[in-house]
Amino acid sequence: VNQYPDGSAVFKNGDPIDGFQILLSGEVALYVVQAGQRRNLGGNYEKYDIMGRLPYSRMKAAAAEGFAVGDVTLFFLHRNLFPEMVSTCYELTEALVHNMTDRVRDFTKYQ
Repeated sequence: VNQYPDGSAVFKNGDPIDGFQILLSGEVALYVVQAGQRRNLGGNYEKYDIMGRLPYSRMKAAAAEGFAVGDVTLFFLHRNLFPEMVSTCYELTEALVHNMTDRVRDFTKYQ
């Protein structure tokens, strides 16, 4: 479990992403920097949203910045545990793959 106080950086552009996180409390505002300007991507991660690298993802580093809105608590699962999760938790793996597909679609809308 990781905790971040209100206003602090949860992740920065280029940070390595070594697993996924489930937001347990607070929110995370997502920003990109374009032409030297920070732009909000139009929404926040909210309670129980999933952030980070998912099984079968090729994501290696953050492509945006996330800042805590309120005090944030995140559950973290390292990618080293993905093979065991995939082989034992089929329904969870399926849900995470759907989440990844939705995320790609949503993110490309803002590119």
